[in-house]
Parts: sequence; structure tokens; C-alpha cells
Amino acid sequence: MNAIAEWVELLRYDLGSWGWLGSSALKSTMWLGLALLLIAAAGRRSAAFRHVLGVAAALGIPVIFVLNLSPIPESAGWNPWLQSKAALMVKPVERIAETTGDPATHSVDFPGRKVEQRRSWIPFARLLAFEIWFCGVLVGLSLATLSLLRKPSPRGAVWRACASARIHRVLRAECRGFGWRRLPRIWLVQGSMPGVHRVLRPRVILPPEATGWEDSRLRDVLRHEAAHLARRDLTWQAVVLLALLLVWFHPLAWVLRRRLEISREEACDDAVLRAGSAGPDYADHLLALAGNGLGYRRSRQVLAAPASAVGERIRRVLCVNKVNRNPVSRTGALATGCVGLSAAAALGLLIGCETAQPAHAPLQIGREELPPIAPVRGGGGQYDILIQFSKRSVRPEQIQELPLLQKAAEGSVELLTPEEGWRYFFSQDIRGLDILTMPSVSEAPGKLVTNQVIRELVYPKSWDPGAGEYPPTPTAFDTTWTGVQASVTVQRGVSGNRVPLELQGEVRELEGFEGGEKGMPMPVIASRSLHRKGTFPNGSVFVLGTMEDEQNISDQTPVLGDIPVLGKLFRREWTDKRIGIIVMRVVVRDRE
Repeated sequence: MNAIAEWVELLRYDLGSWGWLGSSALKSTMWLGLALLLIAAAGRRSAAFRHVLGVAAALGIPVIFVLNLSPIPESAGWNPWLQSKAALMVKPVERIAETTGDPATHSVDFPGRKVEQRRSWIPFARLLAFEIWFCGVLVGLSLATLSLLRKPSPRGAVWRACASARIHRVLRAECRGFGWRRLPRIWLVQGSMPGVHRVLRPRVILPPEATGWEDSRLRDVLRHEAAHLARRDLTWQAVVLLALLLVWFHPLAWVLRRRLEISREEACDDAVLRAGSAGPDYADHLLALAGNGLGYRRSRQVLAAPASAVGERIRRVLCVNKVNRNPVSRTGALATGCVGLSAAAALGLLIGCETAQPAHAPLQIGREELPPIAPVRGGGGQYDILIQFSKRSVRPEQIQELPLLQKAAEGSVELLTPEEGWRYFFSQDIRGLDILTMPSVSEAPGKLVTNQVIRELVYPKSWDPGAGEYPPTPTAFDTTWTGVQASVTVQRGVSGNRVPLELQGEVRELEGFEGGEKGMPMPVIASRSLHRKGTFPNGSVFVLGTMEDEQNISDQTPVLGDIPVLGKLFRREWTDKRIGIIVMRVVVRDRE
């Protein structure tokens, strides 16, 4: 059981490492390999059944590609004043050695630590692989379209409508024998082999020598082509070709296509023999036609077997009692197709473990203009003080896209101008910002204004050890807080667009719990603080600090993800690491 679990975990890692295209290619490899093994195992079944298996396998490829596009949910944002339900962890920088009755705290002198940056070549490789794959699909579609428009005959060959009433009469009788009512047109093409061309208006192609063939050869050849028409092999060939274009780069796709061609021709050979043709005579006809058509280049839209497979077909025709030549009913074909597509759908819904971060859009700079701030007249009266908090979360590998954010995270920038702070942290057209505007407070110069949005955390600080079977119980409690708190004092001398301020700010967040008294868990608080005093432009933005947010995110396919052991294949789990840059904006206005 442990070996199976390890194999499942390794498979989930492989599925998630290369994104949608890589995961689809890996699943397609598994699917094509399984399909070819089933076709080989069905060697004693009829050729018609093997052909149905191959068609179902080919149709499973687009199902896998489409269902593999299951969206990855975006991670929830984090508010410093409202703790989210996601598991948040802040990596500590320094700690107090022992924990007493008070919670252990640690703080980092602003500006904080530097952010480790790593460049990855995986996104570039994914993009390059996708572009190559997409170009290959476009080239394949172009070639398929040209093959539909181009006449499938040797260059310079003349097409001539068949005027032989004998050939038309034989073809009509054979088509009706297979239940095909629409009589196709017959064309005589020099140097061609017998075959069927076109999907919408099928045409039967014969060499000019067909007008002089003996009755048995003409009947067997037209019976074979009528079997193609009745089985709708032209339509299925086009559908299979389009489906396999998604994995044009895969060798197993080409192997499957060749197996389909051989099984299709063998199924029509079986139909000819079931209709009453003699095996030895039909084998002679196959051998003669193959010798005449060795130099003929087949088109994708002509149903004619490759010459290299004629020997196997002849040996199969001459085996009288050892070959299963039974046809597949419509109900059996439909059931086989449904089972195959259901298996492909299950494989397409299989979710890999995305170890790398999900794809993300480039970082934005706000384009919204800074709202005008009226100059302060001064005079010693009361002022309206507006405090705004904002947190912008970015991924470590993404922060280098904007140098100003990188400097703020590293701590080399403590103060932003009103314009910079607005465009980077408060503009309404930036996605993913957590902004909180506190109610403005009126106060005279020199008076302390404190705004806070906190959540109290009550925890036990002492315990009764208990006795016997009774567990320890808390006897006393203490209180701490998490959130944001800021104190602003407007000094005297306010005038114009510059304001003398003394500012203190602190951000505290619950990191986790550690063993305290008698091994009972005690809260550990991460803290960032800032103290600034001076004259600043009105509306300046102060960087309080940074915190590393780590969210464990999981997603799963309903029902399938709950299966023991194998359910891991249908679950996705990853860790979303972000750096949260927390800032505070202070605006001073004259009291109305």
C-alpha cells in the first residue's frame, strides 16, 4: 500500500510540474499506451472491434485536453485587520528564548529582511513548448484542408467519369447488400489504386483497367469499397485525424493511427468474406492490386491500405477457421465508445500537484489620478486627520517586476510620495489590494490620534495540572491583540502642503502556537513597527513593514477526490507564498 501511495504522489508531481500542456501530454501518453495495450490484447477479437477501440481511444484525446483545463482557484486575499480562514504562517526572524506567562513576541526593526529572489526557466519553457505545439496544430490543420481540396491521384493524372454500366450495376448491388442507399460516383484515374474519396460526397476511385476486370475481381473490389461506405470509415478517419492533431508530436499517436488503418482494412476484408467471396480468390486479387499500386502515393482522404500491410492481410484472409470475422453491432460500438470516453474523462479530471505557483498576471501600476488634496491653512485650530491602511500581496518571484515594490519589501524605502503611494497601493484599478479607510478624527495640534483595527486574542496563561484521568485545565487568562494600530500627532506649524507629523505604527499577526507552561501551547506573535517624526508632504504613504503570508490551498474533483489512496490523483494541493507590504497613508485637512 505504501508503494502505491508513493507512486501516486510521484505521478501527481509529474502531472503538475509542466502546466496544462505538459499535464495533457503526460495524460495522453498514459491513455495512448493503455489503448495500444488493449488493442494488442484484443488480437483474438474481430478487426471491427479493434477498430472501434482505436476510434474511442483517439476521441479520448480531445476529452483529456478539454477536461484538463479545470480552473485553479485563486488564493484568498489577506486582511491585516481581519484574519482569514486560510492557514497563515509568518516565518520568525528572532525569538525570546523562553516563554513565561506572557505571549512570546518577536519584532524586526524596520525595514526588515531582504527578500530572496529566484529566477525560474520553467515559465519560458512552458511558453515555448505551447507555441511549438500550437504551430504544429495549425500546420496539421492546413495540411488536412489541402488534402481535402487536392485530388488524390498521381501528378498529371487525368480523371475520367466511369461510363461502364457493368461497373455501376455491380457497385449498386454491393452497396444495397450492405444497406447503403446513396450510390457514389465512380472515377477512373490512371495509376491509382481502388479507394474511396471525400467525406460529404463520396467517390469511388478505380484504375482504368477496371473496365476489363473479370467479374469476380470487380465484385470483390467494389464489395470492399461498399463496406467502407457502409461503415462510414471516411467520416471516422477525418474525426480521428482531427483528434490526433492535438498530439501530433507523440509517436504513440502515429502508431495508433497506423493500427486504425490496418484494422479498418481488415474489417472490410472480413465483410467481403462474410458476403460470400472465396478466400483464395480474394487473396489473389489483393496481391495483384498491391503489385500494380506500389508506386502510388496515398492521400489522407483516400481509404486504401498501405502496401506494407498487404502480406498480413493476405495471411489473415487465408486463415479460414482461426480468425474472428464477426461485425460489431451499433449497440456494442456505442457502449464501447461510452466506456472509453468515460475513462478518458476520468483521466482528464485527474489533478496533478502543482508545486510551482499558479500562473499570475503581471503586477499593475494604478492609472487612476491622485485625488486633489486642498492646502492646509493652519492657524492652530483643529484638523481632520484621515488614516488609511493598505496591504499589497505579491509573490517573491514577481516582486522584481516593479523596482519600487522591491525596495519597499527590502526596506530601502520607508516613505513614498503621495503620487507614488497612490499609484502603487491605493488606486482603485489595482486588483488584489486590501484597503481600509478609517473614519477621520478631529483633533488640535499636539494631540495624539490613535486608530486601530484589532482582534483580541484570549489565551490561558496558567494551568491546573489535573490528576489521574483529568486533563489540565486553565486557571487564568491573558489577552493580546493582532491587527493594525497607528498613532499620529500633528505638530504645530501646519501650512500649505507640508505637515509636521510624529507617527507610530505597528502590525501584529498570530504566527502560531508554541509549548509554554507544562507544555501547553502559547501564542507567538509576529510584529512590525515604524516610528517617524518630521515634516512630510500631505498625503504621504509610510511603509509599515512586510510580512510573509503562506496559504495552503487545496482543490479536488468531487467524489473522485474522496477515494482512498487513488483519490490523491484527483486532488491538487499547493502552497501560495506571498509577501505582504503594509503601508499607511495620512491626510490632514482643515476642519470644516
